[in-house]
Amino acid sequence: MPAALSGPFRYARTCYRHPAGQVGVAITDWLLDLAWVLPTGGGYRLTNTGLVSLDALGAPGDRLRTDRAYSFCTDYTERRHHLSGDLGAALTQWLFAREWAIRAPEGGRLLQLTDAGRVALTGLRVKLP
Repeated sequence: MPAALSGPFRYARTCYRHPAGQVGVAITDWLLDLAWVLPTGGGYRLTNTGLVSLDALGAPGDRLRTDRAYSFCTDYTERRHHLSGDLGAALTQWLFAREWAIRAPEGGRLLQLTDAGRVALTGLRVKLP
């Protein structure tokens, strides 16, 4: 893998408005493992339990609904899905609002998980790399 596609870029970044890289894929896997999102034709559907649970965790769900499919991206470095669209954007907002992730000092799309973010996500059973 070229150097530009490893290290911090591979670990955590945004892809448009949503979490990507190993962290984005881990969050998607976590939501699938909990059955808060389910695969549906060409995307994912947020379950009622997922909507209520994400709301309880403070994820901004004002645009989230259970009656529509949410898109995904095939992650550039991981070659697996991460959530995109409004659901992915809500996850990014959630990470920033909780100060679990910040923009990396290098700028651009790079993200850094904060110590509090690592502890909180691990406590939620997100399998961080």
